[in-house]
Amino acid sequence: MSLTYITITESFVDGTGQPLNTGVTLTPSQAVYAGGVPVVTPAQPIIAQVVGGALQGPNGGALQLLATSQAGLTLQSGTGFWWWTAAVTIGKLTDTWSFQLGTSPASVELYATKNTPQAGAFLAAKAGSASVPAAEISPQVVALTDAATIAVNAALGNDFTVTLGGNRTMGAPSNPSDRQKLTFEIAQDGTGSRTLTWTGGAGGYSFGSGSAPALSTAAGAVDQAAFAYSARKNAWLYLGTTGGF
Repeated sequence: MSLTYITITESFVDGTGQPLNTGVTLTPSQAVYAGGVPVVTPAQPIIAQVVGGALQGPNGGALQLLATSQAGLTLQSGTGFWWWTAAVTIGKLTDTWSFQLGTSPASVELYATKNTPQAGAFLAAKAGSASVPAAEISPQVVALTDAATIAVNAALGNDFTVTLGGNRTMGAPSNPSDRQKLTFEIAQDGTGSRTLTWTGGAGGYSFGSGSAPALSTAAGAVDQAAFAYSARKNAWLYLGTTGGF
């Protein structure tokens, strides 16, 4: 069968306008098959490169990604949909986001796939240039929907925020990546004294030999909690909390 691939372009410069050399990892959310043969798999991500500021494929040619929305593909999960996750690392900073690709247009700028104009530690600048700001680091923040059990999709980002409207449970994040780190900013509503239970067990949150911290109780109070995913433990390991803001 004929498959549609989209050419991904982008240019990268630092805060002074100088071209960058770096790497970009593109990972599918699950194994995808065409005619029973795997065409992408998370075990074999595409390792692209940025040379002299220009995004290139693994072998130095154009970077091409399989379009996610096309007929004839089957998924490892059997149903649902799949997406790409991009991870751009420059120095000690990594910008991560997930996106889908239609079958047109034939060429797309990498940073145009982000769902906000702010590009984590980087900015999508004019003329298709992804520029690293000289002094600003502004990660993409994902707003969670308040509910009895709060759903978290780790493929959408690394920084999450939610305002509790009652006593809640934080659901185990779906689509984790090994060593991925998540930070939650948890706010009390105007009533306050809301409690939060962290889902445990396989794929859930682990506090080791300790216990989950109690939230600040004042109305409008803000706490932050951080976790890192361990594939070995199949759990989000607790890194710590700051609170009382």
